[in-house]
Amino acid sequence: MSDIDYDRTAKELFAGGVAGTAGIIVGLPFDLVKVRVQVQPGKYKSGMDCFLRSVKKDGFMSLYRGMMAPVLSQMPINAVLFAAEEAASRFMEPGVKKDKQTFFTQYIAGAVAGLVQCIVLVPFDRVKCLVQADGLLSFSNEIGKGKRKYTGTLDCARQIVKIEGFQGFFKGFGATAVREVPSLGIYFTVYKNVSTFFNQRKSKWFPEAAGTVIAGGCAGATSWVVVYPIDVVKTTIQTKHPDKSVLEVSKIIYKSYGVNAFFRGMGTTVTRAFPVNGITFLGYEKLKVYFGL
Repeated sequence: MSDIDYDRTAKELFAGGVAGTAGIIVGLPFDLVKVRVQVQPGKYKSGMDCFLRSVKKDGFMSLYRGMMAPVLSQMPINAVLFAAEEAASRFMEPGVKKDKQTFFTQYIAGAVAGLVQCIVLVPFDRVKCLVQADGLLSFSNEIGKGKRKYTGTLDCARQIVKIEGFQGFFKGFGATAVREVPSLGIYFTVYKNVSTFFNQRKSKWFPEAAGTVIAGGCAGATSWVVVYPIDVVKTTIQTKHPDKSVLEVSKIIYKSYGVNAFFRGMGTTVTRAFPVNGITFLGYEKLKVYFGL
């Protein structure tokens, strides 16, 4: 334990948390659209259709419904994510600069970080998904009743505890881990290699910050494309079938809506991923420089 650099770890936790919070505020409306399209794959023609109908019915600010959970969670989630990835990278190849590490190290470090962050992510994510889908499902989880069950984020959390107990916050943990482990492995691998590519070509006409934003955007978009179908299953478990397995829910979705349901909302999610992750990585890298990491 004496080898742990507590000062560095604290700075990495803070940098990751601040960067993630900035990114989530930009991307939350897209996230709400994603969840609603996933919960009701037969209702909307596209992500844009869901966006326009949501704004028309409830106003633009309705796109930030459930904002408290992701905003409060982004500091600890991204703090844990970035710090765990940094620690895993140093453990696997100590003393080696990140742009010189092997693809294997980059992927495994990201995958480990993805698994670790699930401990913090899942409780907040379940509350967020339930609040965002509220009004689309009845108390019996049937679609289209339009009756809200929760007055807000805190009320949703309170009802989870009352009805399901504390363990209710962790419904969908397995599906989330199946999504996060490969996703974050790809995420950090793509980011490091794309950013290295652009850093080698930076100039006064193409600053390093631009390369960081593009690399972060590519990382976010690529990781979502690879794991999007499991995200559909994860959201469905958390909002409609909390006691069923990944395989059981996958069969229900396929039987009810066909294979296309596993890709509904992917365009919206990938579009959201580019600016959100570009901003997240830019903030993280700038804070690392500020802290001398």
